[in-house]
Amino acid sequence: MSLSFQDKLLSGTEHYAIFVDDNATDEEAKKVISVLVESSPCIIPQLIEVISKLSLKGNRAIRCFWCLDYALNNLKSNNILLGNSKLYSLCYYQLCCWVKKNGTLNKNNWVKNRLNRLRLYDLESTGSNSGKAYQKPKVAVIVTGQLRGEGDSLPSVRDFLEGTNYSIFFNVWDKYGFRAPAANALSLNHLRRLFDDSFVDLLQEYQVDFETYNGTFGVTDFLQSKKAESADLKSYFSGQEVQVHVEPEEGFEKRFDALLNRLSSFHADEGGFAKPSNMLKMLYMNYLSLEQIKKSVESFDYILRVRPDFIINPHHNCCELIQNVNLDDVVITDEWHGEISDQFALSSKKNMITYLELFSFLEKAEAPLLDITNLSKPHKRLTDYFIFNELRVLPIDDLRKGFDLSLKLSIEKHQEVIRKSEQYKQHKAPESMKQFIERYLSL
Repeated sequence: MSLSFQDKLLSGTEHYAIFVDDNATDEEAKKVISVLVESSPCIIPQLIEVISKLSLKGNRAIRCFWCLDYALNNLKSNNILLGNSKLYSLCYYQLCCWVKKNGTLNKNNWVKNRLNRLRLYDLESTGSNSGKAYQKPKVAVIVTGQLRGEGDSLPSVRDFLEGTNYSIFFNVWDKYGFRAPAANALSLNHLRRLFDDSFVDLLQEYQVDFETYNGTFGVTDFLQSKKAESADLKSYFSGQEVQVHVEPEEGFEKRFDALLNRLSSFHADEGGFAKPSNMLKMLYMNYLSLEQIKKSVESFDYILRVRPDFIINPHHNCCELIQNVNLDDVVITDEWHGEISDQFALSSKKNMITYLELFSFLEKAEAPLLDITNLSKPHKRLTDYFIFNELRVLPIDDLRKGFDLSLKLSIEKHQEVIRKSEQYKQHKAPESMKQFIERYLSL
């Protein structure tokens, strides 16, 4: 590439030319962008604004994204943008709008993945607390969301908190999360999420059709009717202060219809778990938790928010994280496919109050703040909110051991459901499963 061409770029008169020059190689483009951003970081918003008007398609669109991606990553790696997160957020907001307009996302998943990943802060050093005199940390533990079967997740939270002074604040929906069996396509692994292994093993041994069995005894009806109970949740944290609020889920969409319509105008309903209503439910529960702890928040040093189905890896400990990470400076989150996860967050109470206020922020925000990006599923709006509020993030990729995917029926409760059924009392169970039933009830 000639120096005169590079000089023209540096002058700002044709800084978009590299994206439309078919003769320029990727390396040449990379060099020009490198010189541009090092000489003037503030040129990036102008650069994005100019190229967004070019309606680039295909390979030129990919090159445009790739060069701007390189520029922003270069700025971040040199810590140029760490002191100006709102400029960083603005750059990505513009870039997201451009990618959406040009349809680049649909054809190239790596564009979405790279974009989301680069928005995280890479923290090599966080300013350890290890030099401070140790005091037993006081932690407010906020558990919010839909219960899905907390048999493994809540004990993992309890073990994670060993060595701290903590209080638990539950805000959960009244209905349990339940993944219903799919007709004619039920895998054994799915059944093991709902029932004990001995039941599934006996189904195989006696070759009993689950749909016929379920039609006779209605065991999934029992699971679907399960409601959140305060006593059940408190039993996992004996001896600790535990507050439980159970929120009715029915009528939520109607209650927040106006806000959901605003969100839906920016985020298409992708179905499944990617619905704006699900995202808003999560944030609303966080908001309720903040209201719940307001009177006592000053008595805590840190706040942990965790989803009720999140199983914490046993080799992590809350005290160790607090000792090794300056939580006045960062928010620790779980990492999910290179992105910030919405399932776990630990930080100082000041940072976490901001975290928990996202629902209130969305209630008041207008475009463009409301529409920061729709390149990822609605839950990932949290990333943009962190950047907007200049909250530094430390994602840890092995915090999560797994999830409690569904409410699970214990052997004792399962046997009780069978014995109380009219079909069992009146000996009306099909002949093909009588031996199976008697064997299971004898366990």
